[in-house]
Amino acid sequence: MYKIRSLNEGFRRAGIAFTREPVIFKDDQLTPDQVAMLEAERLIEIQHIPDLPQPDAEEEAHARKVLEKMTKDKLMKECDAIGIEYPDDATKAVLVDLLLINTAPPPEA
Repeated sequence: MYKIRSLNEGFRRAGIAFTREPVIFKDDQLTPDQVAMLEAERLIEIQHIPDLPQPDAEEEAHARKVLEKMTKDKLMKECDAIGIEYPDDATKAVLVDLLLINTAPPPEA
């Protein structure tokens, strides 16, 4: 996975628009050429994040169910507690996805 943000608001590179808010990309969402272009750009901050072990489908379904029962406010507090950055206008679904991507095992309700 890659965590990417622009140092300037509203910057485009490699066919993608970036803001100062970090965005997470899975490895297969970017071509090697795009990664090279982004790494060479001084106005882009790019960080490669090693993939976490993937839970099996049953574990992931259970984790999603636990997270979806939480309020948006509780999800934001969970993200804040473990340092997961999220956009100011993040929806509950986005927060759930970010927690699933960035935690193993999921927080308990």
